[in-house]
Amino acid sequence: MSEPILDLEDVLYRIQGDKALLVELIDIFLSDTPQRLEEIKVLLAGADFAALADAAHSVKGSSGNIGAKQLMYSFKAMEEAGKQKDLEAFRKNFDKALGEFAIFKDHALTVKRQLSQ
Repeated sequence: MSEPILDLEDVLYRIQGDKALLVELIDIFLSDTPQRLEEIKVLLAGADFAALADAAHSVKGSSGNIGAKQLMYSFKAMEEAGKQKDLEAFRKNFDKALGEFAIFKDHALTVKRQLSQ
């Protein structure tokens, strides 16, 4: 079974149904994540596996907190690849995560509009 792009039911449950808070959290995630993705690109050039694993762990956590489960699983795989010093697997999952983030961003903007009505 495929995970939802944004597990709205789960995240709303965890924030006690506060839709305004969710809109704010989405805004923070959408503004913060591109910077983190750029940081990972820079780290990839140096193949600093500990830093790559740490960066992936950080985005994995924020993805999980916002309900972006597909994205969270890609970053979890990246974190594991960093710990295993597997640059090829890290790059493969990073490329996957870039696509998933683009999909999440579009979906989250739609959800934001719906929640703001």
